[in-house]
Amino acid sequence: MDETLVYCYLGRPKFFNSSNEYFYSFRLDDEPDVEYCAFKRPGVDRFLERCAEYYDLCILTAGDELYAKTLLRWLAPSIPENLWYCRDFCAQDTNGNRYKDLSALPGPPFDPRNTLLLDDSAPGIVVPATNGLSIPRFAPQSGRSDEENYERMRQDSALETFGNMLCKAKFTSCSDIRTPIREFYEYVENWTRQNAA
Repeated sequence: MDETLVYCYLGRPKFFNSSNEYFYSFRLDDEPDVEYCAFKRPGVDRFLERCAEYYDLCILTAGDELYAKTLLRWLAPSIPENLWYCRDFCAQDTNGNRYKDLSALPGPPFDPRNTLLLDDSAPGIVVPATNGLSIPRFAPQSGRSDEENYERMRQDSALETFGNMLCKAKFTSCSDIRTPIREFYEYVENWTRQNAA
């Protein structure tokens, strides 16, 4: 969720406009002095709408429950609340780092052939890693002003690109979702290698 579909500022950035549909401000009962200012990633509504035609959608986030559910009521109201899996559904390694174990989610038995997790930290925090599809982070860049980051972030088109890819037959009609995920990473690796030369 965070840095994949939305970015939340702690405090109000200069460009924040509460009348803009891409912005949402909220406070939590357990932290009433902290104002969260959410910036919805451009294209998120259309992305969720399109993907819902082909996939059973759920949200898996490392965010704590009160924070995540407050945000998701605004961000993804079309996904039923019983399919919002928060921090308690994430596993933890011996160093305290959280990761997303897809086989541990409630519901039907996990089938790696038809389960995909889109995440800015994939495949590193996804188990099994072969089911994680990485999308560029949606977050401010350090060393840039609020205004510079806003201009860059509001032009972000990653969800449009990934929506187009995920809604094509290569993904929607495959017998094993891991195949197009692997091909995606091979393509990115080849492209990176060719353009680094």
